[in-house]
Parts: sequence; C-alpha cells; structure tokens
Amino acid sequence: MSVNLYNKAYASMKETLPQFKNPEEAISFYLEGGSKYLAKAAKAAEENRIEDRSNLSDKALLIFSGILSHLEQASAEEKKALKPFIEYCYSMNELILHMNMKNDVEMAHSLAAEVKRMAEDWKGKAQENFSKKQQETSLRSPEKTNITSLPSDGSSTPFYPAANDLSTADFSA
Repeated sequence: MSVNLYNKAYASMKETLPQFKNPEEAISFYLEGGSKYLAKAAKAAEENRIEDRSNLSDKALLIFSGILSHLEQASAEEKKALKPFIEYCYSMNELILHMNMKNDVEMAHSLAAEVKRMAEDWKGKAQENFSKKQQETSLRSPEKTNITSLPSDGSSTPFYPAANDLSTADFSA
C-alpha cells in the first residue's frame, strides 16, 4: 500500500501530516489518535458529559472509518493479508457505537486501552519493517573498495591512484 494514499485519506483530519516511513507507521499514528479520542471520551462519560463523549467517540469512529475506506482501495492480495485488521476495524466501529448507546464508562476505558495496545503493536511492526529495509538496502549497496597498494616510499598508508594529487588534476571536458 502506498503511504501517499494514507496521507490523502486523512488530509481533512489534520492540517499538517507527518511523513511516514511505511504504511505500518501511518496505521500506528492513526490508531494512537483513535486511542486518545477514546480515552477522552471515557473521561467525558465518567463526568456524564454526554455531548463531549459523543463528539470524541465520533472522531475515533472517523479514524476507523477512514482506515477502512482506504483499505477498500487495496489490491485483493493486500486485502487478504490485512483481513484480520480489517475485521478489527469493523469490530471497533461496532463496539464504539455500542459504548456510545450505553454510555458505558468501563467499556470506553477498555476500548481506549485496546486501541492503544494495537497502535503500539503497529508501531513495533513499523520499526521492525523499517530496520529490515535499512539492512536490505545496506546489503545491496555496493561496498566501497579500497586499493591498498603500498606506496613507493614503503609506508603502509593505503594508496588511491585516482586521487594522487587533485590540486593538479585537469577537470576540463
């Protein structure tokens, strides 16, 4: 999945979007936001601020709906690979709606903790994938080769014939 699609999908939610290294990092970012909205909704439910709870949980719903909307654009292969996560997002939407209808404070706290845990899992996956890509890139990049001919003066300093004396080199075409 393209990271740019994540940026486009959520452009209306945030004025300045961070640059993501990979899709997992984007998912982690949005899940973390959903978790924060749910935690605030839980606090509002505790204080019986029904309108605030509703507005905050609606923002969490918007995040999950946005993720689902974006995943609908994924290829069949990607959808198959992400099926458990897609089902998770649908379940979260249903649970958030249920929590709202019941004004269930305990459920609100539980959902906030669950989404936070999921965000941390995706963040770990993002870091793992980023590290793997860096390792793969470093393995594929050509190694710098040093020419280690000994100079005529007998010293053991590596000798680089192409850079004997750049001050007198002619770089004209």
